[in-house]
Amino acid sequence: MRLVTCKIIKEGQAGKYNSAVEAMAKGLYVPVFTDYYMQLKQIDFQLGNIIVPINKALAMALEEVLQYYAYRTSPKKKKSSV
Repeated sequence: MRLVTCKIIKEGQAGKYNSAVEAMAKGLYVPVFTDYYMQLKQIDFQLGNIIVPINKALAMALEEVLQYYAYRTSPKKKKSSV
């Protein structure tokens, strides 16, 4: 595993970049994007394979959730024992 980033981040956030490189060298946990993509694919394979900007991704996720709740069958209400 290696840390891949652009020149702007390497220079603009040198302290954070160097601490991340040191953490990886020591074997400490660092977030790995592939792990998150794999989790997304397990939730929804089709949407998990689409790479879009974060704002668009959030809008798509909200649409999916709202459609699910809008079209699911309503739960049966329990009768009260009064």
